[in-house]
Amino acid sequence: MQCQSCGTQYPDNFRTCPNCGAPAPMPNQRPYNGQPNPYNGQPQFNNAQQNPYNGQPQFNNAQQNPYNGQPQFNNAQQYPYGNPYAAPNQVPQGMSKHDFYHSPLCKKYRGNIIASSVIIYICVGINLLLIAFLHTYTSLIDAAIMLGLGLAIHLAQSRVCSILLCVYGVINTIFVFLSSGIFGGWLILVAAIYAIVATFQYQSVWNKYSKSGQIPY
Repeated sequence: MQCQSCGTQYPDNFRTCPNCGAPAPMPNQRPYNGQPNPYNGQPQFNNAQQNPYNGQPQFNNAQQNPYNGQPQFNNAQQYPYGNPYAAPNQVPQGMSKHDFYHSPLCKKYRGNIIASSVIIYICVGINLLLIAFLHTYTSLIDAAIMLGLGLAIHLAQSRVCSILLCVYGVINTIFVFLSSGIFGGWLILVAAIYAIVATFQYQSVWNKYSKSGQIPY
């Protein structure tokens, strides 16, 4: 190493010049093959070891790469009906009642309504089987009433029809008991009570959403 003050040559591990006592230059200030170091202490890359960054944005430990090579989606692309795991104040606004019912936000309430409707359809099927075996064609009226009320509950989430089905179930159960002494028709009554609970729960959630834009989870 050559002293920048007096020009004396001395080993690189000396901290000061042995002739004039001038401090040795810092490593990043030392000459590079007789020329000033053009890299100034930055990491160097040869031809076989190209720069791994290559102009890409770098992230330190506190600022990790938010993309991490994964495709990005906005809320409208990833959750067309709104994020079902979002907080109440993040629920999308302005959905129609039809879209609200078919969105993931109402999965639980929609499932209850569909389950009650399936029980009603089972009752209709049992009634049709009895008609086919017993040839009691007057019971077709009962099957038609149950089917109509079941479709209204399933497709329109009608609370009125669920109440009417409950009234019909009570009357049918009493009639069967008085005429045959058998406690029959109770499955219709169970389906009707289930439908009342399901439709009223859904209507309560819809009313809260339409007024405040939030959903009680």
